Amino acid sequence: MIGRIRPRHFRGADLLMLTTTGRESGARRTTPLILMPDGDPWIVVASNGGGGWEPGWWLNLKARDPAEIAIGDAVTPVRARRSSVPNEIRCGRP
Repeated sequence: MIGRIRPRHFRGADLLMLTTTGRESGARRTTPLILMPDGDPWIVVASNGGGGWEPGWWLNLKARDPAEIAIGDAVTPVRARRSSVPNEIRCGRP
């Protein structure tokens, strides 16, 4: 992407970029998240850094599926499903 920096690491951890669609605005929103490889689906944890509220991307993803995950230059459309762990979703290829 010209004119836009896309970080790949944060404090030693790899990042993925999750792009969701705003549940009210319909606007596309991209959020950097820590990447935790777990085989083919990716695990995305909606912890909000330990805050006591749900992050906006989580609310958007619950309301409007599918989304996209970008890791480096590779962009993959994904669908989400809730994990058995509270506030965790797994994103896999549609």
